[in-house]
Amino acid sequence: MPVIYLDDLKEGHVTEADYYSSRGQLLIARGETITPQHLTLLRKRNIFEIHLHSSEIPDDKKPGDSPPRSESEALPPSATQKWQIDPGRKGFEQLLTNRTAASLDRALNLERTSDNPIGKSFQSLMRQEHLFHRPLTYKQSITHLYNDALQQIRIILNRLAGGISIDAGLLRSLVERFIAPFLNDRNLLLTIASQKVDQDDPLYNHTLNVSLLAMNIAAATDYSEEQVIQIGMGALLHDLGMLLVPPAIRFKKGRLDDEEWYEIRKHPLFGLHIIDRTLRLPDAAKYITYQIHERENGKGYPKQRSGHLIHNFAKITMIADIFEAVSAPRPYRRAFAPYKGMEMLIKMGKQQLISEHFVMAMLKSVSLFPVGSIVELNDGRIGQVIAANRFHLARPLVSIVSEKKQPLLDSSETYPVDLSNDTSLQIIRSLPFGSIDCDILYGL
Repeated sequence: MPVIYLDDLKEGHVTEADYYSSRGQLLIARGETITPQHLTLLRKRNIFEIHLHSSEIPDDKKPGDSPPRSESEALPPSATQKWQIDPGRKGFEQLLTNRTAASLDRALNLERTSDNPIGKSFQSLMRQEHLFHRPLTYKQSITHLYNDALQQIRIILNRLAGGISIDAGLLRSLVERFIAPFLNDRNLLLTIASQKVDQDDPLYNHTLNVSLLAMNIAAATDYSEEQVIQIGMGALLHDLGMLLVPPAIRFKKGRLDDEEWYEIRKHPLFGLHIIDRTLRLPDAAKYITYQIHERENGKGYPKQRSGHLIHNFAKITMIADIFEAVSAPRPYRRAFAPYKGMEMLIKMGKQQLISEHFVMAMLKSVSLFPVGSIVELNDGRIGQVIAANRFHLARPLVSIVSEKKQPLLDSSETYPVDLSNDTSLQIIRSLPFGSIDCDILYGL
């Protein structure tokens, strides 16, 4: 199915075919004239690739009048065919023999890994203040940073999944772009990340958001800047193998049968398999791709490792992965309120499914009601959480965006309320994603 890239669409161009999303949703009908509104809406939905059925393209036209793209930006071919991996359980057992996986296992068995904080704490460098009403140009610059990184990670993952080698420096530079925003205004960055979703294929948004959350947890547990960067790099690759899972299984809404479940369980090993052949990456970052779905009690996959046999970088990223997965909307369900996501993590920590230590680190850095959450106070006002209070986990700083049962305030009228300073106020509920019709940056 030919692909048109959004940057190649020109205002005034008349579509020569129906334009579809990657999942077959009609975006623009044949014969429509491309307008600025079309381009704006597609960007807001983080849709940067448009698909056409080849049978619909006239022989004398090129899709969107766009120049041919390099192989590096194409959607990945079936690498499973190239590597001759069998379907289902048999293929899963083939992948378990991966030499890199065995080497990583040996290092953990012999305690030859460095996964504890070393060097100057990245958190000690952070100058985060409780900023309010940031200038619009500043907020736009952070939003642009996020959207640009999202496009880059899409290209990088598709290249890797297609078996095309890349320089690890590309991944590192992508992560390093976020170091300054983390140091100066982590709350705004996490707020933006919590609301950016591609409804057609959330994998790329999920990947970037998990990386940012994992960096946040690592910073909160006194890892150094270099370690935070390595965790961010590894987290960007944690779902790389999912691109090799058949779409019919990856996007299936119903229950998976046993053979389909084995296809899902392959993806950490697929990811490690790809990294072996396409990317020179520190072993510490490889553990994230390999072990993100293991569990403290040995009930995870692919190898049912437990406790100290799971690398700390993977433990950090699995918490970010679970939280982001449940608190963002998916094509087949609405998002859980972020508060529910935190509740789930706390419960899983107590059940020894995930590291309780790293759950508490995340809780202290984003609060019981994570940054970006929309909450209702006991006096009827609606607010947006804009900063955590690490000493009062249920009493964050909120921006009031609506008075009692009143329309939304104008952005110039919003005001902050620090719940830790007023014990008469409390949050009575967290509202679902998209429950109020306002720009999520509006109260910041």
